[in-house]
Amino acid sequence: AVLALCATDTLANEDCFRHESLVPNLDYERFRGSWIIAAGTSEALTQYKCWIDRFSYDDALVSKYTDSQGKNRTTIRGRTKFEGNKFTIDYNDKGKAFSAPYSVLATDYENYAIVEGCPAAANGHVIYVQIRFSVRRFHPKLGDKEMIQHYTLDQVNQHKKAIEEDLKHFNLKYEDLHSTCH
Repeated sequence: AVLALCATDTLANEDCFRHESLVPNLDYERFRGSWIIAAGTSEALTQYKCWIDRFSYDDALVSKYTDSQGKNRTTIRGRTKFEGNKFTIDYNDKGKAFSAPYSVLATDYENYAIVEGCPAAANGHVIYVQIRFSVRRFHPKLGDKEMIQHYTLDQVNQHKKAIEEDLKHFNLKYEDLHSTCH
């Protein structure tokens, strides 16, 4: 029943969220852009490698990932709705298992974000660390998964102290998370 509730398009459903955000009023203008999911609490998400979310100005979302064998690249499209630190994602048919409410628990906007969500694809609950994907810092060849993995690991290492400090608020350590892109 909780999964069904979590998959609805409502920001009012608090049943999905287990933690209070450190950023109650997310600045969506600063959050917009591309983010790579580096690691998360759900082992189920490890089958989706180097997941990249691109949040755009018109509430459109384009997400790309590679399968666990690193062979098939998939693109899914959806819409987002932000309110406070929470947002919902409503993907098209191909991405429905990821349509869910999410909450930004912590972010410095420029380098990393810690997000909590309730997608069915993560067995109903996940906390994950995202790394800001900036072409100013990195410009991989299209589809070059190894370059994206290297970039992600490098960015995690550069900002690990701050990430670890924020994860402590949620009783987590980075090394306890399941890697999804390094």
